[in-house]
Amino acid sequence: GDEAAVNALLRSLGRTEDDELALQLFDTVRRLRGVQMLATARSLLVDPTHVLQPGVYARIGGHLTTRAIDLIGEYGGRASVPLLLKALDATAADVRVAAHSALGRLTNQRVDGDPRRSTGASKVAQDWRKFWATYHRASTSAWLARGFAAHGVRLRSKTELTQNDVPRLIATLRHRQASVAFNAGRALQLLTGHQVAAVSGAALHRGWSHWWRSQRRASASKRRSGKHKQQKPPRRSRR
Repeated sequence: GDEAAVNALLRSLGRTEDDELALQLFDTVRRLRGVQMLATARSLLVDPTHVLQPGVYARIGGHLTTRAIDLIGEYGGRASVPLLLKALDATAADVRVAAHSALGRLTNQRVDGDPRRSTGASKVAQDWRKFWATYHRASTSAWLARGFAAHGVRLRSKTELTQNDVPRLIATLRHRQASVAFNAGRALQLLTGHQVAAVSGAALHRGWSHWWRSQRRASASKRRSGKHKQQKPPRRSRR
């Protein structure tokens, strides 16, 4: 099964001294997307020597860390936010940039600044920590709605998502900013409980558009059927 395969790959990843093989093994685990994948990604941030040989980590640890952060931003959930906040203080600029991007994808918030520069990085980290301190108990719906408002996407409410937002969210799947488009898909799943098989891009937009049209047709048909049933039966003629 996949779980056994992933465990075997992780054992190989922890033993190898070959940098190229370590990269290949990590990418294979990433594609399988299991629970172990997230655990491995988090371990690379918390205790990298638990995942890699020290020599391998010294040579390519930074590269693998940025890949791990990307995964956490997409699949990690709010429990991963403190790890990403800590990564904003990393010495390596590419790790700080990855953490900033992952936080935006995970929370849908807009925090301006350049984490590549030392002065910009401190402001970015401060703003992200301020968001977390203020909104860490807020619902996912509230995070998404607040973020859409900050990115200029006009929904019915700036504090919570509603069913009336579905058409606008479908349009937002084509947003020029990838993280906003990604979170439009998350919001649609949260509101409707429906999932579209397509991963991203135009196919995702087509899939949601087709589903929404079919839902509207079904609702209209149900309303017409209800009105027909409510019509009074013809009066019986008197004998």
